[in-house]
Amino acid sequence: MDDLVELLRTSQDLQPLPDESLAALSHGLVREQLAAGQVVLREGERAKAVYLVIRGEVEVVRVRGDQQLRLNLVGPGDWFGLVAMVSEGPRSATCRAVGATEIGVLGTSTFALLFNAHADLCLAFQKALARQLARDFRNLDKQIRAELETAG
Repeated sequence: MDDLVELLRTSQDLQPLPDESLAALSHGLVREQLAAGQVVLREGERAKAVYLVIRGEVEVVRVRGDQQLRLNLVGPGDWFGLVAMVSEGPRSATCRAVGATEIGVLGTSTFALLFNAHADLCLAFQKALARQLARDFRNLDKQIRAELETAG
């Protein structure tokens, strides 16, 4: 198995999948090298892909004027960009490489093809999406609590 399949196997949601499904997903991902600070996706854009961090870190930020609020930091084995892909809505945040980073890109057509052909992948991504939403909710709740403590 290649290194990407091994990385996919570390994902809590993908661990139980058979090698065939992980190999199909691995072959669907296009590797990209990012420089520090390079933007992967921008808030407001339409979803064209979902992304897997292979090496390095990606920060998820909201930019308001000259202020930036970090919503999340994702590392190897983490997916990002799932919500807009599934909801077909605009991106809710900007994602950029923290340092030298390698990502895997799964475009919309490959995404649809894989999930129509592999029901187990579809279920795994539904679990990953639910986990991402829960993590985002917890981070948002933490930030709201901190703001309320500062204000009052």
